[in-house]
Amino acid sequence: MAEPVPFATPRTSLNAAALLLPDADDPRPALVSEGGEITRGDLHRAMNRAANGFRALGLARGSRVLMVARNDPAMVAAWLGAVKAGLVPVSADPHLPPSVLNDLAEVRGASLVLADADAPLANRPFVWRLGGPDDAGHCWNHWTAQQSDAAEAADTAPDDPAFWIGNVVHAQRAVTACDRYPRAALGLAAGDRMVAAFRLFTTDGLLHGLLAPLRLAASAVLDETPWPDAGRVLELVRRHRPRALFGTPLLFRDLLKSGAGADEAVRDTALFVASGEKLPATLYDRWLKTVGRPILEAYGCAETLCPVIGATPDDSRPGWTGRLLPDAEARLVDDAGEPAPPEEAGILMVRHPSLCLGYHGRNGWLDPAPVAGGWFLTRDVFTGDGTGWWRHIERRNGNSRVAAPPR
Repeated sequence: MAEPVPFATPRTSLNAAALLLPDADDPRPALVSEGGEITRGDLHRAMNRAANGFRALGLARGSRVLMVARNDPAMVAAWLGAVKAGLVPVSADPHLPPSVLNDLAEVRGASLVLADADAPLANRPFVWRLGGPDDAGHCWNHWTAQQSDAAEAADTAPDDPAFWIGNVVHAQRAVTACDRYPRAALGLAAGDRMVAAFRLFTTDGLLHGLLAPLRLAASAVLDETPWPDAGRVLELVRRHRPRALFGTPLLFRDLLKSGAGADEAVRDTALFVASGEKLPATLYDRWLKTVGRPILEAYGCAETLCPVIGATPDDSRPGWTGRLLPDAEARLVDDAGEPAPPEEAGILMVRHPSLCLGYHGRNGWLDPAPVAGGWFLTRDVFTGDGTGWWRHIERRNGNSRVAAPPR
């Protein structure tokens, strides 16, 4: 296994998990799952038990923990507990082929693997299961149930590694701005319910399905199915009546095809946000005509975590992505890296407080080349209209908020 990740110096303390869940006595709902509501206080205590469980195993700060699990409260608590203990969770799709999953621990340099009871992983000393029987002491839920509800947060710094999305490495500071888009651009607030039709190992799933709701003190609806289709999403909307639904344009197209756009629960939902790919103008128009509210496009990537360009409830246009979102800066350059001529298409460069530290390659630690001087070259082609509106023209590389990041 690889050596733990080195930490930044000098130190100014910031622990992302402690920032997201600071209060053990908060009665407000944090998660809504098949088992019912879980309060912020309950999740805080579960996070602490997980942090203590990791520490009791002797993991060094900065060690990576590969998580191969569905969207459920135990996985969420373990993810947060790892961050609180100063470890670095690395999430993976539990439905990858067994050969890929068994190779990931080595590729990602993991010191420990947490997996669903039925995940197709070989039983090795560093593999722990999130459910099932207590097999040779490697049942994580049984182990953490024996731990204390109280835990001190690791003394991590803002630029210390906090978590990975694929092989994109994010810092502790990434969570500080994750509520700015839903709060300032969408008007979401504490107490709102949010449904994100993504898995938590994706950028949009982690952001809209966990980090942003926790930062807002909103409620995240967890769906434990392998991947929610239109029928499942309609079921979640009917049952939980969220204020906001996040999904891909493909999901919204399938909702229209299934007739769900005319459903009362869908029409009562205040906000619809599409990301992961360009939102076709025809889909925007059809949805608006059927549902009576627009789909709001949001553009970002795994490297920025947060959206950087998007529409708002009061300001959206078919065929256009939107305006710059809170905290984001952007500029267009040509293939040589020079400023693109005004109102001509160019490659988007962005700067944002949540910009990643860089990438982890198969043979070593950070490759920071894509992030230079605080700017990230996306390789996505945009154009503007001179009034602040931006249009996504094409994506030239594999960067995606839904699929795994490149490399």
